[in-house]
Amino acid sequence: MYHHPIEEMSGLLESMGLEIVSTRENILISGGENIAGLKRSLRSAAFAAQTAVLGDDVDELIDESLYLLNERNVLHISNTEIIARKPD
Repeated sequence: MYHHPIEEMSGLLESMGLEIVSTRENILISGGENIAGLKRSLRSAAFAAQTAVLGDDVDELIDESLYLLNERNVLHISNTEIIARKPD
């Protein structure tokens, strides 16, 4: 998982000649209401590539990740959306 400020990413897209159409922040991840639901969501989305390689061992990786996120008080996981397009 990566954390890049929306301003930084918007600026990068604009520097590539794209026009920012809209942005949304703090989009809650489905299933994030409880740890079990969050684990299911992370397994199928954020850790999809790792799941393909690690199989059932990915659950240990997710548990360790959730432990560290919780320890750092950043367990509130959400997404940001930036929609950009080529100018007309």
